[in-house]
Amino acid sequence: MALKSAEFVILAVLCDGGLHDSGIMQAVYRKTSGGLMLRSTSLYGILRGLENRGLIQSTLKREVQPGATRGRTYYEITHLGREVVQAEADVRAKGQ
Repeated sequence: MALKSAEFVILAVLCDGGLHDSGIMQAVYRKTSGGLMLRSTSLYGILRGLENRGLIQSTLKREVQPGATRGRTYYEITHLGREVVQAEADVRAKGQ
């Protein structure tokens, strides 16, 4: 299962732990040293595609802050997602 660059970086970031949308955008920006800056509209499409393929899962979590009235969606990599990102990393390492 070949991954696009943004998909690969998102999965690699999620290997370090679950994040919400803005956390993913910040982590991707840092991991790529500013080379990839995702906008929320493109991020949500990518996340939806990764989830539809079983590579990530989303969970709505309540904020534990005073006055919080709604939750945030957190995204975590699945076992399959870990296998796919590792295989992709191996392919990319051989290609360089």
